[in-house]
Amino acid sequence: MIHIIKKQKNNEKIQALRRDGEKRFKNWLLERPSLSLFLSGLISRLDKKSSLYLVGGIVRGIIQGKKDAHDIDMMVVNCDFEKLDKIFSSMKRAKIYKIKDYISAGKSFPVYRVSVRWTEEVLDIALARTEISTGKGHRDFDINTNNVYAYEDSQRRDFTFNAIFFRIKKDKFNKVKGKIVDYQNGITALINREIKAVGKPEDRFIEDPLRMLRAIRQKNQLGFKIEKNTWDSIKKLMPELITTVSSERISTEIIKSFESNPVNSMIDFEKSSFFKIMVPEFYQNENLIENTKIKLQKAYKYRDNNLIICSLLLSEIAEYEIKQRINNIEKYNKENGKKAKKTNEPEFYIQEKTTEIIKRLSLPNQKYIYYAIYVMTVFINLEKIEYSDAVIEELLRDCPEKDEIIKICDIQRQIGKTKYDIKAILKKLEENPTLITGRELIEAGYNFGAKTKIILRMLRQTQLDNKINDKDILLREGLKNV
Repeated sequence: MIHIIKKQKNNEKIQALRRDGEKRFKNWLLERPSLSLFLSGLISRLDKKSSLYLVGGIVRGIIQGKKDAHDIDMMVVNCDFEKLDKIFSSMKRAKIYKIKDYISAGKSFPVYRVSVRWTEEVLDIALARTEISTGKGHRDFDINTNNVYAYEDSQRRDFTFNAIFFRIKKDKFNKVKGKIVDYQNGITALINREIKAVGKPEDRFIEDPLRMLRAIRQKNQLGFKIEKNTWDSIKKLMPELITTVSSERISTEIIKSFESNPVNSMIDFEKSSFFKIMVPEFYQNENLIENTKIKLQKAYKYRDNNLIICSLLLSEIAEYEIKQRINNIEKYNKENGKKAKKTNEPEFYIQEKTTEIIKRLSLPNQKYIYYAIYVMTVFINLEKIEYSDAVIEELLRDCPEKDEIIKICDIQRQIGKTKYDIKAILKKLEENPTLITGRELIEAGYNFGAKTKIILRMLRQTQLDNKINDKDILLREGLKNV
């Protein structure tokens, strides 16, 4: 009896969300009269046996009542490619639809991309199709568009809530309306706030392994959970399949996931074995992942800033690399009875592994991420560096990403990585403008060659420490021991 009551309540929820979704779609179209006119013109030109659907993530967004629902994707059933081309040609000639241009992705991938004057978005309009995987990876498919219906197309979709369609029709007043078509129980997934693969999860992930990261990304974007069988398949197949995906596609998904929830993304990438395969450097030490989570938690308000998030993501690995370098030097010196190599030069803190990881993941703004991590590593080792304030000034001078680097360094101080306050140092520098430049040093008759850079650091630090505001006094005091 309890089971029957639960089933009845669930059916009521499904019907209520269907009604609400169709009402929201109607209102959504009312706010987009040009799109409504376009849909009306497209339907009017299709044969009676053909049908038109709105598909993809936009359908889910409208049903959920999201105001920013975009990326307009459509699907045409029972229409050949040549017929669709003629329809768009006809609509382009009819000026009322305001079509600027349309291009075909080709018969092997039956999609038209239509650009219009009433939105900057490009409309993607595809034929319903089935895809038979002929190998691992998202490119190996046999595609069929002959006699393919909406149900068959829904079976190739990744997740059930992405397989919900709006069938576009006209009402008795000749106005466009949409009816929800849900072959894969996507409405139930929305109600349960669940990401569930269509059909057998293994099949979907073998067809396109990127879907494993897409599930994690959507989990963190939407605040959903991943259904157990889907999650088990991700954990099982990640080690085998993720290396078949291009680093550019991987980068897009992980960045979007971090932008939504950095710490939860970190946990998901760890539990799914993604990090173990793609960033094994995290497992050099048992504390690296946990310490990274702490940093990302502190940086939550900056989660939409790729430079800050990516830099903090890899900063623990960079720190560990430097510690290992110092340990190796100390060990070598001890074994060979040599003097310890000084680590008071900022160049000592340049990392190699970090550069490899940044390239491996195809992260955006690579040179800036690397430089931000380098400055951060210098900053947390400031007590070991000679002329430390002058070095910080030198590293941040003319740096286009200065504000982001300051925030990264400040987070390091907040979590106890260093006692130094980057903002206090910068204030001190601002209050004491530089007295002597390299050119002025040469004009004064001093030419130290390769050591000029070091001498300038020393002079600047002498100025700051002794609060000197006279150039002649600074030269006399700063250079007397050189």
